[in-house]
Amino acid sequence: MIKKLINLSLIILILNFFIIVGQYYFSDKNYLLLKKNRSERASINYDNILDIPVLTNDTDKAIQFKTGYEDSNEKKFKRNFWDVFKK
Repeated sequence: MIKKLINLSLIILILNFFIIVGQYYFSDKNYLLLKKNRSERASINYDNILDIPVLTNDTDKAIQFKTGYEDSNEKKFKRNFWDVFKK
């Protein structure tokens, strides 16, 4: 008998907990608070983005693409992937 009362009281407490949390979560007060926090966060993030410095491009002519056709007089190297595994 006591075990059934304890189980029933636990079920009632758990249901009350979920009902109270649900009522608060779906309340207008919580909705307005979330909306206010999100708008404040958005404005703070926007201000932080505006403060980021823009770096100038200093990579002009830093990378030169070599096709291999320009240096036809130089020694040709044998390129074979499978030679890596030989030893």
